[in-house]
Amino acid sequence: MRIMFDSGSTHSFINRIALKRTQHLPIHFNQQHYVMADGHTTFEVIGTVRIFIELNYIKTNIIVGVVNSLCTDCILGMDYINKYKVNLNNKQKQVQVYTASQKITIPMED
Repeated sequence: MRIMFDSGSTHSFINRIALKRTQHLPIHFNQQHYVMADGHTTFEVIGTVRIFIELNYIKTNIIVGVVNSLCTDCILGMDYINKYKVNLNNKQKQVQVYTASQKITIPMED
């Protein structure tokens, strides 16, 4: 799955098609509209769901908005970044994710 960390997004989102390939709890269907960073463009969220993301054999989880169309499979926003103290280390091209007991380091792709 292609994941994009987005510090400009307050919430996390997943493409409905990509959701089918994940381990997740049942979707709570509650239609919402979000405004993008340009302040004008809106997009529709069809519901929310808790997904489980495995990074180097460590499971993390977050509640995401489910959308019909997205620029990637999943966008992890500031809710995930803050929850797991994510460090986007561009100099070393690494992403570090901290759980209560471990630090996970994964390579960053361009």
